[in-house]
Amino acid sequence: MNFARLLFAAPRPIAFGVLHTFASSPGQTYIVALFVPGVVASFAITESGFALIYSAVTIASAFLLPVVGRLIDRTDLLAYSIASAALMGLGAAAMAAAPNVVLLVAGVLALRFAGQGLMSHVAMTGTARFFERDRGKALALVSLGFPIAEATLPLLTLMLIEAWGWRIAHAAIGVTMAGFVAAIGTLLIWPQRTFRRPQTPPVRRDAPIAAASRSVLLQPGFAMVVPLLCGTPFVVTALIFHQALLAAQTGIAIEWFAASFTMFAAAQVAGNFAVGPAIDRFGAWTIMPLHLAPFGIGLALFAVFDAAWAVPVYLGAAGLSSGMANTIRTAVVAEFVPLDRLGAARSQLNAIAILTSAMGPPLLGWMLDAGATVAVALWASCGYVVVATVLAVFAPRPRSAG
Repeated sequence: MNFARLLFAAPRPIAFGVLHTFASSPGQTYIVALFVPGVVASFAITESGFALIYSAVTIASAFLLPVVGRLIDRTDLLAYSIASAALMGLGAAAMAAAPNVVLLVAGVLALRFAGQGLMSHVAMTGTARFFERDRGKALALVSLGFPIAEATLPLLTLMLIEAWGWRIAHAAIGVTMAGFVAAIGTLLIWPQRTFRRPQTPPVRRDAPIAAASRSVLLQPGFAMVVPLLCGTPFVVTALIFHQALLAAQTGIAIEWFAASFTMFAAAQVAGNFAVGPAIDRFGAWTIMPLHLAPFGIGLALFAVFDAAWAVPVYLGAAGLSSGMANTIRTAVVAEFVPLDRLGAARSQLNAIAILTSAMGPPLLGWMLDAGATVAVALWASCGYVVVATVLAVFAPRPRSAG
C-alpha cells in the first residue's frame, strides 16, 4: 500500500499521530533553546548553568519515562494523551510564571517529560502497534509532525518573544498546544475504539510487562546499536542547544541558524518518505546501520568550510538522518517485541535516548568553554557517528521476545 492509499484508509489514526509529533515541539530542544537568552537574563544564571539544569531535568525525565511509558500498554490511548497534554501545558505555564530557579526547574521538568517524552511516545507507540502491515510507512507519515513544527515554529517563536517577551510567549505556545492536543485528539479518535485500546494478547501475571523488552534490549545486538539509535538525540541536541554559541564563534547570525531549520525540516520529510517503504520491504534492522551517514558528511562539511552556506547544508544532512532515525527507532523495537509490550520496550529505549540527549549540551558546552573551536566540536561529533555506525554494522541480530 502506498502513502496515499494508507492515508485514505486510516486518516484519523495518522492525523492523531501527526498532531502529537507536532505538539511535542514545546518540549523539544530547538524551541527551548530560543528561550535561553531570556531565561538566563531573568534568573541571573549563565548559559552553561542553564545547560546543567536542562541536562539534570532531562536525566530525571529519562528515569521517569520507563515507569510512566509502560502504562500506555494498559491505558486508553486518548486518556493517556489528554493527561500528557495537560502536564505539558502545566509545565509551560509554570516555567513562564516561575519567580525563582526552583519553580523554573519544576516547569522545565514537566515540559521536557511531557513534551519531548510523552507526546512522542503516544504518537509513535500508538501508530506502531496499530499498523502492523504498513508500519514503516505509517510511522513515516506520523513523523511528519516533527519537521512541520521545525519549519514553522522557530521563526514564529522568535517573533512572539520579540513582541511579548519570553514569559508570555512561552506560556502562550505551551498552553495553546496542549489545548489543541486535547480538543483535536478527542475529535479524531473518540470513535476509534480499536486504535485507542488495540486488541492485543493479555499480559500474563507471571510475565511482567517489561520482561520481554528487557530481554531484547539487553542482548549484545541491541547493546551495540544503541549508540547509533541515540546518535541524533546526543549530537543534534547538543549542537542545536548551543546554536547561539556556534553562531557567535563563527560570526554567522543566529537568525540564519533559525531560518536554516526550514532545510532541516524539508530534509526530515525526505528522510521519512525514503525510510518508510524501505522498512516495510527490507526490515528496520537491515537498513538501520547507515542512517546516520548523511549527518556525518554534513558535520564534516561544516567543520571544513565554516561558512554561512554550510549551515543549511549541515542542518539538511542532520534533518535527513533525524527523519530516518525517528521512524527506525520505533520500527526496530517493534520487530522484536510483542505489540502488547511495545510501549514498555519503546519507553525504555527512548529513555536511553533522552539520557544521551541530556549528556550532549553540557559536554559540548564544556568543550567550547574550555577553548575548543567549533571545528573541533564538529569533528568530535563526526567521529562519534563513524564509531556508532561501525558498531551497528557488525552487531548480531537480536532474538525476538515472545
